[in-house]
Amino acid sequence: MLSLRSRIFIRQLWTPTQASSFVKDLSPSDRKELMNALEKSEESSSHDVVPQKELVRLHCLYSGLPFVGFGFLDNAVMIVAGESIEWTIGASFCISTMAAAALGNTLSDVFGMGSAWYVERFTLRFSGGPPKLSSEQLHSKPFRVASTFGTNCGCHYWMSPWNVSSFVYR
Repeated sequence: MLSLRSRIFIRQLWTPTQASSFVKDLSPSDRKELMNALEKSEESSSHDVVPQKELVRLHCLYSGLPFVGFGFLDNAVMIVAGESIEWTIGASFCISTMAAAALGNTLSDVFGMGSAWYVERFTLRFSGGPPKLSSEQLHSKPFRVASTFGTNCGCHYWMSPWNVSSFVYR
């Protein structure tokens, strides 16, 4: 079994030089164990080859799902709170529409920070977790575009409370 120092250092490998230095510092038995673990990892990853397009789609979905939930909560609270503040406090204290919107946004931000854990846990349960990607895949252009697209779709999906709130106050 790798020593505690070795296990901690593995997480800090950022460059090939650091990786070489790490391997040189290992005892022969630790090197052998690390090599066996790497070979097993390569064998298992070669059996479970998922096509690139499928991984990009899964990454897009996994990136966007939390923002679908968060976008709904954020927009709904911001719009409903902003309009409620405008109609109640705004009318009483003569504050502007923009001031009411800012107060609604503040409430929405506080609510969003408090609900982030719940939204992430729900989407993790719903999505089944992130796809297994290598570092190269994660930083490649198709995966960055998929992440951006998924996040953007998730954020814009729930602009509908704007339409819903107009019916509430008629």
